[in-house]
Amino acid sequence: MMESLTDSDRLQRLRELEAQLRNPRGIINVDSLLDAMQAMVADCDHQAIRRNKNVEAFINRYRESILDVELLRMRAEDFTNIKVIGRGAFGEVQLVRHKFTKKVYAMKLLSKIEMIKRSDSAFFWEERDIMAHANSEWIVQLHFAFQDSKFLYMVMDYMPEM
Repeated sequence: MMESLTDSDRLQRLRELEAQLRNPRGIINVDSLLDAMQAMVADCDHQAIRRNKNVEAFINRYRESILDVELLRMRAEDFTNIKVIGRGAFGEVQLVRHKFTKKVYAMKLLSKIEMIKRSDSAFFWEERDIMAHANSEWIVQLHFAFQDSKFLYMVMDYMPEM
C-alpha cells in the first residue's frame, strides 16, 4: 500500500512538472530553460571564469549540447533582412522575411552590451511578456524571441504606417 501511494504521488508530481514545462507563460517552460542554459554556457565560457574547476566542468559537460541546441532553435539566420526601419538606444528594428514561410515581420535586435552598460534588462522581459501573452488588437503580437552572443531578438508582427 505504501509503495502505490509513493508511486502515485511521484507520478502526480511528474505530471505537474511536465505541465509547468509545457506552459508557454510559465517561468520554467522549455524555452526559458533552454535560454537560461544558453546564457549560462555563454557567460561562463571565458578564460578568467573557467579557472574555477566547477565552472570548467560545467562548460565541458554542456558546451557541445548547447551548440547543438543553438543550431536547432530559431535564430537570426532564419530571416532575410529587407531593411532597417528604426534605431534606438539598445539596437535597431529590421523589416525581415522568414526564409521558409516567406512571412514578413519586424525584428527588434537589442544589444546585450548596451543593455549591460546601462544596467537595464528588466524592460526586455516586461516587453517580451506583454507582447507574448497579451490578447489585444492594440498590442503587437510577439511570434519568436531568441538570442545569440551579441543580441536579444524579438520577432513580431510588422505594422506598416497608416
